[in-house]
Amino acid sequence: MSKTANCVVGTESRKDRKRLIDFLSKKGKYVSIIDDYNGFQLVLITEDHGIGYIGVICAENLVNKHGFTMFPSVKDFINAYEE
Repeated sequence: MSKTANCVVGTESRKDRKRLIDFLSKKGKYVSIIDDYNGFQLVLITEDHGIGYIGVICAENLVNKHGFTMFPSVKDFINAYEE
């Protein structure tokens, strides 16, 4: 995967999202979208530093019709990003 990203990342908890935000911040993407609750949440990451929460329908559209990559977990995203 390129060092830029057009992807959707599935996250499972506030701790998981904090790990994603910390990782992206170290890569020069500035993020401040942590929340106070646990549970599944999809996070959109675009090449132009757009990062935010999205819904399932939006995620499916971006993946199926616009070529975005779907990562089911933060771990999968980090592994691909660092390849």
